[in-house]
Amino acid sequence: MHMSPKFLAAGILATMLATAASAQVVNGDFQSGYVGWSATGCAAVTGGGGNPGACGVVQYLNTGTSCTGTLSQTFNCGAAGGSCQITFDWRLDQLAGSGAAIFGMTADGGATWPFSAAGASAGWQQATVTLPCGPQTITFTQYDGTRTLQDWEFRVDNVAAVCVDPVASEPGTWSRVKALYR
Repeated sequence: MHMSPKFLAAGILATMLATAASAQVVNGDFQSGYVGWSATGCAAVTGGGGNPGACGVVQYLNTGTSCTGTLSQTFNCGAAGGSCQITFDWRLDQLAGSGAAIFGMTADGGATWPFSAAGASAGWQQATVTLPCGPQTITFTQYDGTRTLQDWEFRVDNVAAVCVDPVASEPGTWSRVKALYR
């Protein structure tokens, strides 16, 4: 089969435009430092320790100093009406002390998704959170301020969001097709 150069160029351009439209989160891999992210308190972007490469780090420090941090970003996740699927890799590391810690993600409307660990890290894990499409602000933070004499790091990497448009229900679709042939 022979494809015309015009159709090939149009196909490549359409693929590039579709990819750009699905990129909702800016610098989700933290390779460009803080670009796109707001950091407060004990939050940082590291050049290593990510999954792989750079990553965002939110700390809860309570031995010697007391400090918590947040990393947040506001972005548009497609047009209203669909489901915004936010995915990210996370890791919780205990630096000093003993006990458990709870870190997590907060989204618009105050909904929270906690991630907890006790003792040594379980390694990198992936999480998916589903929200309505439209404007979003996500914040990675520490939730449990009652822990004492311990230091923790919540690492986050590869943050991405895609708006999935709703699909017509099968009965409605098939009814319309059947009606065309009656």
